[in-house]
Amino acid sequence: MTCGVSFVTVFVVYWYCSSVLALLLLFFSLSGLVYQLGDWLLYHPEQPPHSRLYVPSPSLVGLPCWEAPPVHTRDGLRLHALFVRQPPDRFGQAPTLLYLHGNAGNIGHRLHNVAGLFHQCGCNVLLVEYRGYGRSEGTPSEEGLYKDAQAGLDFLAQHPGLDATKLLVFGRSLGGAVALDLASRPEHACRLLGIVVENTFCSVPEVGRLLFGWLRWLPDFCFKSQFRSIDKVPRVRVPVLFLSGLSDALVPPSMTQRLYQNCGSPMKRLATFESGTHNETWLCKGYYPTLSLFINDLVARQKEQKDAPEWPSDQTCIHIPADII
Repeated sequence: MTCGVSFVTVFVVYWYCSSVLALLLLFFSLSGLVYQLGDWLLYHPEQPPHSRLYVPSPSLVGLPCWEAPPVHTRDGLRLHALFVRQPPDRFGQAPTLLYLHGNAGNIGHRLHNVAGLFHQCGCNVLLVEYRGYGRSEGTPSEEGLYKDAQAGLDFLAQHPGLDATKLLVFGRSLGGAVALDLASRPEHACRLLGIVVENTFCSVPEVGRLLFGWLRWLPDFCFKSQFRSIDKVPRVRVPVLFLSGLSDALVPPSMTQRLYQNCGSPMKRLATFESGTHNETWLCKGYYPTLSLFINDLVARQKEQKDAPEWPSDQTCIHIPADII
């Protein structure tokens, strides 16, 4: 009888341990799959089709002065870029934006927006193509995109004839997360006059769980690319303009507002656009005047305090009613 009880006990323990082990193996296998799948869900360089092959030219939207310089990253990749320049008599005095786009398409798909920044805000604009997008080399990754933005900033800081004291970064959606990372690092923030962040998420795990309900069961470490802007934004000290489309059906507007609330900069502004969608907020009435006012205020403040501008406490919030240009 004792032998029989011992056998049953061993069998139950073995069955229990085997079941637990099998469940753990299944969990970690699925976690590993999701870990790799996450980047596939996040980065879409092939959407729309042929985005890796055809990059529209600035000439198609009437931008006369531009070049396509190669931008080299610190880890040895060659990135495609488009540099839209103000006419020679204004180029050296104009502020310059480093433009970081979202997770799909290529830099050529943003040229209508860039034309507005060029004409209505008077900016030079450098569009740097992320690795693995458009005509750039490499494969996209979180750390890789950070390096790509740093390469764009390096290019502008070393460009002859450009006023390197008037450099700003503009980032939409995923690009906003890259911009916030750049601004949170003192070695790069010291070169920035300010940044503009549009319709950006707090982190990939958080927005991923909202978009794909089945991801809510997975811990954060299962996400390969995390872009944890909500953790970085308290370290940002340069002026920031947050732009939020309240009709954004992809990234909840509350995320941009949380980034604004947690931002560590004394000069931070939030502009909400009632009819603004995730990718088309730039079509809203008041969009370019809001940007232009922010940039002009920074340039004027810098002119007053050339050595080290002390940014005033400015937490302006404005709301633009529903009206499309």
